[in-house]
Amino acid sequence: MSMRLSLLYPEGIRAKTALSPGEPDTGKIGPRTLYHLSLDSTFASISEDDAMRRAFLSVVSMPCLKSHMVDYRQEILRVFAKHPDFMNDFASLYDRFNGLKEGHDRERQAMMRSIHNSTAGASAQTLKNLLQANAVTLKRCLAFVRSLSDLCAEYRINTDECKATGLKRVAREAGELSNSSAFDRLTALCTRFENMGVDDVLDFSVQIGEGGQIEECRMIEHKYLHITDPEENNRRFLFFRKNETADSGTCVRIYLYEDTTYDKLIAVPLQLLAEQIDAITDQIFEKFCYIAPEMSFYIIAVQYIETLKLRGVPYCWPSVAEGAEMRIRGLRDLMLVCETEKGAAKTVIPNDMGREDTRHGMIVFGENSSGKTVYLRSVGTAQLLGQAGLPIPADDARLPVCAQIVTQFSEAEKEFERGNDAGRFEQEVRELASVIDSLGEGAMVLLNETFQTTAYEEGAEGLYHILNYFSAHDIRFLLVSHLHQLEGRFDDGEVGIYRTHPGYKVLSD
Repeated sequence: MSMRLSLLYPEGIRAKTALSPGEPDTGKIGPRTLYHLSLDSTFASISEDDAMRRAFLSVVSMPCLKSHMVDYRQEILRVFAKHPDFMNDFASLYDRFNGLKEGHDRERQAMMRSIHNSTAGASAQTLKNLLQANAVTLKRCLAFVRSLSDLCAEYRINTDECKATGLKRVAREAGELSNSSAFDRLTALCTRFENMGVDDVLDFSVQIGEGGQIEECRMIEHKYLHITDPEENNRRFLFFRKNETADSGTCVRIYLYEDTTYDKLIAVPLQLLAEQIDAITDQIFEKFCYIAPEMSFYIIAVQYIETLKLRGVPYCWPSVAEGAEMRIRGLRDLMLVCETEKGAAKTVIPNDMGREDTRHGMIVFGENSSGKTVYLRSVGTAQLLGQAGLPIPADDARLPVCAQIVTQFSEAEKEFERGNDAGRFEQEVRELASVIDSLGEGAMVLLNETFQTTAYEEGAEGLYHILNYFSAHDIRFLLVSHLHQLEGRFDDGEVGIYRTHPGYKVLSD
């Protein structure tokens, strides 16, 4: 059971937590990108569950760098969106499984502290309790695997009808384990130890070396012992054999209340049994448990899709490919869609973007309050959501793979006195310098009214050199600006020029 199953990453989980940065083939976003694109507040209107929403946004903030990872998530999300009852049952089952793991970890730590803090070593009864607790946990783990297999079978996940590779892998792993010959034997063994009482007799075969030391001690079936010295006194006792004949043996009675030999003999095999059962449990946890926190992403994603449906807004599953040009048709701004009343959501103005002669970036010119920032936000949101494996509110889309998605919004909240343009310009320069230092090849930069507080010619000159730097280093950019002095500085086809028009339409030249 070496591979940790995941519904987010086709190659499985590598890090200790499923939602940690550094997962395979994931990029990153800027520190304020979610805020600039209003994704935190937008999804707050979709789901009120803060913890689940934070987990969702943590996945969104690690964009996929491989197109097959996007496809992997899209396939799973399509199944969950089509069968919400299956998703809810799947998530509920995993929620209980995650609770089982957390409870087992706490109990194990408490038990280990008790054993380690004991000056006389662990007593036979303490180790019995440990064995019993571990057996209960393993039995519940096995029950989870069987229930998971049955649930997937009910919805025909492991058939040709289902195209979700990640879900089919989970169904296959759970089915193979629950149908294995060892499954029922393990369940029966756990039941035996689960129901073990304080007065239960345990039989062990002990091999004594020439020097009197114990060389081997293992539990055996009681039926193999032939008791030759019965007594009327009904005390708890241990039978200890000196040979390995299956149907007979010499037994010595050891009284528990009068001799510490019992604890000494039974401690090792009880602890080994408890550790072996715990090791099997850990293997099951290790393989299956990382999906539990991932379900927050899919639950919020389905709620997001349902929001678009309820508001009558079309959505599409964008194709995402390395080196592809960004082309979107009929894109709506998600924040406006969520803020508008249900009946009026269709009034949100759709816009297109992308064209064949745009190699590196786009500039959108327009006056204040003409829809430039909304357009920028909608494009950035589409790129981020699409690269996370989510649908976007558009008629059709083809998106590139971007290693980074970074924003620099000059109209974000600033604390400047009125008229203090010099101080504000200096801060813009520092922010933009920090953004440039953080960028690598394959990044996307979204610039909102950069250098708007300085002289037009000076601002345009500075921006021209910055945008040229982006182009030379294979960094895509989208700038919205009122600095028309930038026009005519770029070669034909090097930068796409767009303009705002009445009705909040954004059209290319």
